[in-house]
Amino acid sequence: MVETRWISIEPAVQRILNQWDSLKVHFEIVRHTQNFYTAELLYAMYNDLSNKVYLTFLHTILDLIQKTNKSFESNSADVTKLYPNPYLGFAFENACREAGISNEAKNIIKSRCISFLIELSVQLRNRLPENLQILEKMNRFSVTECLKPNKMPITEIALEFFKDPLIISKIEMKWSRLHTVPWQEITNTEKFWGDVSHYKDASGENIFQELVDLSLRLLCLPHSNTDVKRIFSIMNVVKSNKRNVMKLLLLNNLLHIRFGLKRLDICCKDYQLPDTVLQLIGTKL
Repeated sequence: MVETRWISIEPAVQRILNQWDSLKVHFEIVRHTQNFYTAELLYAMYNDLSNKVYLTFLHTILDLIQKTNKSFESNSADVTKLYPNPYLGFAFENACREAGISNEAKNIIKSRCISFLIELSVQLRNRLPENLQILEKMNRFSVTECLKPNKMPITEIALEFFKDPLIISKIEMKWSRLHTVPWQEITNTEKFWGDVSHYKDASGENIFQELVDLSLRLLCLPHSNTDVKRIFSIMNVVKSNKRNVMKLLLLNNLLHIRFGLKRLDICCKDYQLPDTVLQLIGTKL
C-alpha cells in the first residue's frame, strides 16, 4: 500500500475489504505450504479485525477524497460549490460493533484515525492555492446566490481587482439589480455568467459589463494546482527534447490551439479554418 499511488488507494482498500476472508484463507495456506515470512505477516494482519475496522474507516474517507480529487481535476467543475459537509462516523462505529472490538482496541484505532485525518488536512492544505481567501468568497457568484434578492456584498472581492472607486460603485449597483432580469440559465454558474456577458438592454448596451468583468476574472482563477500541472504536462509534450529550441511565442500559440480545441470539444482534423486565416498562409504575417 505504501508504494500505491495515492489516488488509487481507495479502489485498493475497497478490493481488500471485499475479499478480506478470501485473502485471509489464501495467506494462511501459503504460510503453511511455502513458509513465506511475508505470507505469515499478512495472515497475522488479516487475522486482526482491528485492521479491518481501520480500513473500513479509511474507505469512507478515501471515497470522499476520491470524489473531491475528481472534482478538482475536472475541466467543468463549479468552483463556487467546493464545500460539502458530509457525515463520516457510522461506518466506523458499525464495523467496531460487528468485529466485537474492545474499548481499549477501539481507542487505539481511533487515535490512528485521528492521526490520519490530521495528516490528511495538512496535505489538503498544501494543495490549496494561495488565493484561498478569494476562493472562499466565490460562492457569492454562484447562480443560486446571484438570483437572491438579498445578496451578500462583493465590495471586498471587487477591491482585489479594481482600484477605481467609480468602477466599484458601478459593480455594487449592478450587483443589486442582477436578480431583476428574467435569466434563462438558472442552474449552471458558468453558463449563467455567459448569458450575463451577452445581455443587451434596449439601447444595445450591456449594463452589467463591469460585473461581468469581475466575475470572469474570478471564474478563471485556478482552483487547484491540478490546472497548473495539466498545463506543464502538455507543455512538456509540445516542447520535447527534439524541439527544445522552440521559442516562447510559438509554444504559447500551440498551447492556445490545444486548449482552444479542447474547450470547443473538437479534434484538429474537424476544425474549419476561417477564410481570413487561409488567405494569410504563405504570406509574411
